[in-house]
Amino acid sequence: LSGKADYLPPFQTMLDTLWPQHDRLLQLTADNPAQQKKLAELKPVLEQRLRESRLHYELYAQNSGKAEARMAEGHGLQINQVLRKAIDELIQEEQRLLAAREKKLTDSYRQTFYFDVGVLVLLALLSVFFIRTMNRELIVRDRYSEQLNRLNSELETNNQNLKLANEAIQRSDRLKTNFLSAMSH
Repeated sequence: LSGKADYLPPFQTMLDTLWPQHDRLLQLTADNPAQQKKLAELKPVLEQRLRESRLHYELYAQNSGKAEARMAEGHGLQINQVLRKAIDELIQEEQRLLAAREKKLTDSYRQTFYFDVGVLVLLALLSVFFIRTMNRELIVRDRYSEQLNRLNSELETNNQNLKLANEAIQRSDRLKTNFLSAMSH
């Protein structure tokens, strides 16, 4: 707009990076036909804006007043409006895509969360079942152990009684043998 040569290097840098960036955007949006279409529509508008900027600079450099007249006619303004509209549409499409991806991600997280909670509940139920089963087995084992101890105690008592009875029988047998042997002589 000023026609000053100091502003040409940044303009040239922008020209050098604009098309590689445009191509990179085309690659990044390869999976979205709507964005591809918008970028394809944007390219001629960008080319037109660049031509208008070059022409404006050249007219300004000629110092003929034609640059101010062309600017007053609004050529650059009209192109800028079309350019802004196209860029706004690209941004809106990107925001729509981001919202859709965010919703999908949120839904995925939600499903994963519910699955994880379900697995945890299932594990908790299995743990309770296992603990109750083990507890029942321990109770039954304790009962059998008590019963076995009681039966062992009874067996020991019976063995003691049998031993005493056996000793009594042996004493009685010896007494009988002694009696019979004393009687026979």
